[in-house]
Amino acid sequence: RGAEREELLAKIEELGSWYRDLVAVAVGAPSTAIHLDKLALLEEDATLERLLGAERAAEAARRLWRSLEEFNLAPQLALEALFVEVSRELS
Repeated sequence: RGAEREELLAKIEELGSWYRDLVAVAVGAPSTAIHLDKLALLEEDATLERLLGAERAAEAARRLWRSLEEFNLAPQLALEALFVEVSRELS
């Protein structure tokens, strides 16, 4: 169970870093992106219209990561809540 938890935390961190990269590319700092191998996809998705949503999505992922570290949350429900929030922020 500990390994599953660590894997979940790593995936949430990865998701947060993707949205952080969208913000970086949208503001003209693509060289700071972590996912340089996916730069073409980031540039396609990183619009100024999505900037605030991407910033909020990255923060939501960080918040969930911290909550999973601190509290005994049900991972499935926590992830579903994150995806609902991210979807709302990016639409």
